[in-house]
Amino acid sequence: MKRKLGVLVLVALVALLAATPALAAGPGEGKGFQHKEGGPLGGRQARQAFALVGVITALDSNTITIQVYHSNRIVQSSIGQELTVQLTGSTRYRQWTADGCIPASFDAVQVGDTASIMGRVSDGAYVAERVTVDVPLLGALK
Repeated sequence: MKRKLGVLVLVALVALLAATPALAAGPGEGKGFQHKEGGPLGGRQARQAFALVGVITALDSNTITIQVYHSNRIVQSSIGQELTVQLTGSTRYRQWTADGCIPASFDAVQVGDTASIMGRVSDGAYVAERVTVDVPLLGALK
């Protein structure tokens, strides 16, 4: 009986020691997330999600420039400034209506529109995944 207990304890100890490096990495590390000190982990660079609301000040087929009024922490330093966001073939467009958002196309996007943009920061560039136009700014414009 003592011998079986000793073997079980030894097996548990070996399993714990084998798992220690994986547990020390913490959640997300080693899965392509950005390390706190900067350098990519797992051979892939982190892609941070951003969200912002503002007024479109310039537009072409590849980019939208927007005066940022509200944003998440990723874009917070750009509040009150213009930010250029890249558009891709996979960018989705929506239009805000009183009845809710409806699908739209790039043609619905105009300079002067209020817009909400969600996307990812990739290699230092802001890349739009979704652009919603005609969103209410809820008192941001004064």
